[in-house]
Amino acid sequence: MAEIDGALAHLTDASPDRDEAIHEVRKRIKKIRAILRLVRDELGQELYRQENICYRDAGRRLADLRESAVLVETLDKLADYAVDELAAGALGKVRTALAQAHQSFSRRVFDEEKVVAATATTLRAGRRRLLTWPLVGDDFADVAKGVRRVYQRGRQRLAAAYAEPTPEAFHEWRKEVKYLWYQVTILELLKPGVLPLYAAELHELSDHLGDDHDLFALRRHWQQRPLIVAGAPELQQTLTALVERRRAEIEAAIRPLGERLYAEEPDTFMERINA
Repeated sequence: MAEIDGALAHLTDASPDRDEAIHEVRKRIKKIRAILRLVRDELGQELYRQENICYRDAGRRLADLRESAVLVETLDKLADYAVDELAAGALGKVRTALAQAHQSFSRRVFDEEKVVAATATTLRAGRRRLLTWPLVGDDFADVAKGVRRVYQRGRQRLAAAYAEPTPEAFHEWRKEVKYLWYQVTILELLKPGVLPLYAAELHELSDHLGDDHDLFALRRHWQQRPLIVAGAPELQQTLTALVERRRAEIEAAIRPLGERLYAEEPDTFMERINA
């Protein structure tokens, strides 16, 4: 319930930093979906499916708005990464175009399409339904299956990502890493000191995978909307090459961390947590 209340607070926040508010709402929704995976067996398959779809769709309403903001942030990171390879001011017009497009999109979403209001309505309805969830368990055994399932899927996604390294495969792995990180964080709240380092490293891995996905989103944006600036074809080619090089570096660098965090068989991992 706290995550729903937090998301609603950010949606109704009068702060001028709308981008940060939307980011916080999406994080809260992802945490709710991680909690759903914790209690999936207690909820039953049908109720779990209905609730998961509800929050998935709520998050998707805000996804394009969040990505629009992230494009600007990712371009800034790319500029810092390649500061010695790009001419001074080479990305100024590109950044201005992305920022203007985001501002226009943001105004439309907030003021015309009423997406935020619709999301708030969905969350309030979800809060009322939460009070009727059939949750009666009160120990680790009641959520163990949910943790094991997410951990196992993470292992599978890791193997799939490096067997066939597509942006989609790494994004699917990232989602499972996030779910496991949120779940371990919840377990830490219940029993402090059990898995603090593991949770911190999952967070680190999730952030790196997020950077990888943001770079892909930036490249995809250019493919769909080619740059319209002086020397655009050459600049776009240069930026695309930089994106792919940086993504390759990230994916290679995080592999040892990912393989270590998912080294144990699921049953061994669960035995260690339970102990």
